[in-house]
Amino acid sequence: MKPNTSLLYTDFGSPIGKIYLALTEKGLCAVGINEREKDFINTLEKAYNIKPVKDNTAFSEFARLLKRYLNGERLEIEIPLDMKGTDFEKKVWK
Repeated sequence: MKPNTSLLYTDFGSPIGKIYLALTEKGLCAVGINEREKDFINTLEKAYNIKPVKDNTAFSEFARLLKRYLNGERLEIEIPLDMKGTDFEKKVWK
């Protein structure tokens, strides 16, 4: 399996607090809520062995939809996922 060559992240305010999102070439790989940016970055670096780069433009559409959803609007949001986990965790997520 080819390792990820890029790892992007962003943050934005929401009704439930500050949200962090991270994205690989394959899709959304991490979400953080109300944590310190430094801690979110450290978690990403440990999981993916690369330094994440902050890029707000890569997430603009998804962040806009997520904000609308968190403000109570009913939406269907589809985004590719690239989640790491044990076999058990992956079964639970499905």
